[in-house]
Amino acid sequence: MPEAISSSKAYKELEKLVNSEAPLPEDSPLWDSLEKVVLSVSPEFKQRLESLCWGCKLSKNDYHTAILLKCGVTPTELVKLICRSKGAISSRRSRLGEKMFGTKKTVADVDAIIRLL
Repeated sequence: MPEAISSSKAYKELEKLVNSEAPLPEDSPLWDSLEKVVLSVSPEFKQRLESLCWGCKLSKNDYHTAILLKCGVTPTELVKLICRSKGAISSRRSRLGEKMFGTKKTVADVDAIIRLL
């Protein structure tokens, strides 16, 4: 993960949530802060992600998942942050891969590709 992300105030707030096992509410202003940090490192992140989605529209949940993955959040941390089961998180990542490539990819491949965007 780029140092500009890991050294940001938004990432530090995210780390506090992860360490305290607290959820990240959908309406939290931290989402906007995380997006700004990601876009400062990778200005084309959202456009690249959307362009991979073969005519599909990215949902807010898809985009939030991608932002967290880009920030280096692990699947176990995702479970805690967005209050979903491990199976639901795996399914979300798998569906995101299907949207991006029109075919099934491993969740590890999806995570790696998102981190490269």
